[in-house]
Amino acid sequence: MPYTECPAFLSPVAVPASSPNQSTFGEGDVIQRPSEFNAFEFVVLAGLRAAQLMRGCRPKVESTHKIIMTAQLEVAERKVVRAPNASIVAADIA
Repeated sequence: MPYTECPAFLSPVAVPASSPNQSTFGEGDVIQRPSEFNAFEFVVLAGLRAAQLMRGCRPKVESTHKIIMTAQLEVAERKVVRAPNASIVAADIA
């Protein structure tokens, strides 16, 4: 899959350049989950996005962190969100 394509369960979102979560993170820092996401949704979205990044998708934030931290930053900054009414196709599972 080319890095420009993303599966249907995540959709890219345009966000202003200055985001409140955009800062420098050090060892032991925790990314704050946005209040409109429950903890489960945040973790699942970040995990799915991390899988995309490992397959070669281009990151939507500047980061020198590990893949999971980059994915969490993207979700926290609302650069990726759950696609409304997304369904899994049998071909995606295989």
